[in-house]
Amino acid sequence: MATEALLDHAHSRQLYELTGPRLMTFPDAVGEVAEEVKRPIQYLPITEQQFLSGLEDAGVPEPYRA
Repeated sequence: MATEALLDHAHSRQLYELTGPRLMTFPDAVGEVAEEVKRPIQYLPITEQQFLSGLEDAGVPEPYRA
């Protein structure tokens, strides 16, 4: 489902909560990825406005930021 949602524009602006065999927080998931790639990765929560500002600062065109 995650791949489908990322690749198919029909899922644009939709929110899906994916589940698996156990409950994981974002920090849990990042920790597991860090363990697998054998390097430190930090999860930094940001607000939606911080995310949108970052996209703008990176030069992402407005239609893709909405």
